[in-house]
Amino acid sequence: MEKLIIDPTTFTPGVTLDHEKRVFEISGESRPQDSREFYGQIISWLNELDSHLKPAGKGNDEYVFNLNFDYFNSSSGKFILDICKIIARIRAREINASVRWYHEKYDNDMLEAGMEISQMVRFPFEYVETEPEEYYPDENGLDQSE
Repeated sequence: MEKLIIDPTTFTPGVTLDHEKRVFEISGESRPQDSREFYGQIISWLNELDSHLKPAGKGNDEYVFNLNFDYFNSSSGKFILDICKIIARIRAREINASVRWYHEKYDNDMLEAGMEISQMVRFPFEYVETEPEEYYPDENGLDQSE
């Protein structure tokens, strides 16, 4: 299976989906101009992954999907839910798949978004709290951190 690598931009998250190395990560800001186009390739890749996976028995082959968003808009949220529905479908076939939902320490909105999606897809996520990035605005409100 081909891996899917998408470099992050100001408006789109970085994506690394590599079945061979078992790396499944989407991270960054998600507010693409065309969410359907951006997430369509991810959904297609995950559907292909689902068709290739076979239940390997208890304790074998763990698939951890790391979702680490700084921000996502409502149209991205719909596709993030779709991604989690595919993961739920994989889990329903008794394949060891899970979601790690990352959120900054004081970002209750992002934590709550993960909890809501987890409830909708009916499986528990692992929540990973991260430290907030340093941000130093200058007198014009521009970020001066390095």
